[in-house]
Amino acid sequence: MNDIGRLTVILGTLTALASCHTSSKGSQGTDVCGDIKTLDQDIYYGVDHPEIMTLTDGQLKAIGALNLSFSGLCSATVVAPRVVLTAAHCVENLSPGDTVNFLSGATYLPPELSLSSHEWHIHPDYAGSSGGYGSPPYDIAVLILDADARTQGVEPIPINVEHYVLAGQIIQAVGYGTTEDGGWNTRRWWTTMPVVWEQALYYATDGQDVTGICSGDSGGPMLFDIPGQGIHVMGVVSSGEEGCVGLTFYPRTDAYVDWLDDYLPVGPCAEETLAGRCDGTTAIWCEDDTIWTHACADFGYVCGDEGTGNMRCIEPPPPCNGETFEGRCDGQVAIWCEGEDVLYHDCASFGYVCDRNADHNFRCVPPGSVDECTLLGFVGECVDMDGHQHARWCADGVIRDRDCTLCDQTCGWAGDALGNYCL
Repeated sequence: MNDIGRLTVILGTLTALASCHTSSKGSQGTDVCGDIKTLDQDIYYGVDHPEIMTLTDGQLKAIGALNLSFSGLCSATVVAPRVVLTAAHCVENLSPGDTVNFLSGATYLPPELSLSSHEWHIHPDYAGSSGGYGSPPYDIAVLILDADARTQGVEPIPINVEHYVLAGQIIQAVGYGTTEDGGWNTRRWWTTMPVVWEQALYYATDGQDVTGICSGDSGGPMLFDIPGQGIHVMGVVSSGEEGCVGLTFYPRTDAYVDWLDDYLPVGPCAEETLAGRCDGTTAIWCEDDTIWTHACADFGYVCGDEGTGNMRCIEPPPPCNGETFEGRCDGQVAIWCEGEDVLYHDCASFGYVCDRNADHNFRCVPPGSVDECTLLGFVGECVDMDGHQHARWCADGVIRDRDCTLCDQTCGWAGDALGNYCL
C-alpha cells in the first residue's frame, strides 16, 4: 500500500556503493573488484536497529506505533513525559471519547508497553489530508498521555527547538510501516537517508531509489544527534513520493515551537538542571541555556559525581588492568576480562590451543576446531595485500574477497549490518 500522501518508514538501508553494484538480495555475486557482500534479510533494505546513533533502552521505548482502528497504523514518539508527537493526518478522524493506544517495542503485537491517550491536538492551520503529495505543511499533532510515560521506563526524546541546518546531513528514520513484500508489518524498522533540501516549514529526504518510508510510518520521527546536545526529533513523517524510495517531507519541529509550547516544555533546558543526571553512562545537564549530552562511554569514561555534586563524565576505575573481553593470547595462555576479573587459562595444560573461538574471542579451543571461515564470519576483516586494501569475509561457508583499491574505495567499517567492507 503506497499511499502517495501518507507514507511510513519502509525499512532499512544499504547505501549504494559508488561505481559498484550489488547482486540480488540474498545472493553472493561478483564484479570486476571481486566478491560482493549482500544481506540475506527478508526486509525492504532495512535493519532492526539504529545505524548512526546509539539510543538507550528508554529512548527506544519512546518510539512506538499508534494503532488507529479507523485508518490502520501510524508511528509516533514520546517527546515529553506525557506528550506524544505524530502527524496531524494520523489523528484527524478521531472523535471525542476515542481512545488511542501508543504501543512500543521491537514489535507492537504484542507490545513491550502500552500507553493510552484520550486527548489530542492538531495544529490549527492544518487543512486536512486532501492536499496530497508534498502538502500540507502543518501536518503535525500531539497526544496527551493519561499517565507519565517515565513510570514505564520511557525516556522522552526531546524535539529540536532551534533552527538547525540539516541539508547534506544523514538522518535516522524509524517506523512500523509497510515492508517491501506489501504485507502487514508489526515490527519497528530503521533506515538512514540524506536531507536533500529544507524550507522554512519542513525538511525533505531522498531515499535515492534504495530506501525510504511507506504506509504506516506517518508521524514517525526524523532523528538527528545534534553535536553537544544529543538525539532530538527534528521532524515527523508527513508525505512522500509514490514508490516509497524517493522524496519524503517532514514538518520541522523548530518551525512550530510557538504552538508546541502550549503542550510540552520547550524552554532552553525543559526539566534538565545544572547538577545534571546520569542516564546509564550518558551525562545530561543544562548549562548556558543549553542541554548538554555527553556519551561518556564513547571516550572511555563513566557518568558520575565529579566531586562538586554535578553529574558529568569522569574517569572510570581501571577495569581488569586494560584487559578486554575479547582477550588475547600470551603463548598458549588465554587472557581476558570478564566482569571485573582478569581470567588466565593455560590452554596447553589440557591439550587445547589459544586462538579465536566462534565468537571471535581469544579462548582455549580444541586444535583445528575453528576454521578460518568461521573465524572471519560475515563481519570479516580489512587486510592489505600487494599494496591493495581488501575486504575478506565468510558467506555460505566460503571465504570471500573484494579488492577495494581496485574499485577506487577503501576498506573500513560499513555499519553493524555489513561489518568490514569497501567504502
